[in-house]
Amino acid sequence: MKRNVGGLDRAVRLLVGIFLIALGLGVVRGKGGIVAAIVGLILLITGLKGSCALYVPLGIDAGGQAKPLSLSETPAAVSEGP
Repeated sequence: MKRNVGGLDRAVRLLVGIFLIALGLGVVRGKGGIVAAIVGLILLITGLKGSCALYVPLGIDAGGQAKPLSLSETPAAVSEGP
């Protein structure tokens, strides 16, 4: 899978993932702890891989270079009435 998670996004995912895993396994008990640990594990894995499957259908690419604006994509000029 193509990398689509940028540097800051990866760092946040790793930190929040580790925090949620520790929270879910050590502090929160029951179903809430299990959910927190699973979400943390998902964030940790996507942060380590650098790709997020959810970004693909949403068309998000935070890992690539910004695409330069071409002349065909410039906004249309606003005409000033008569």
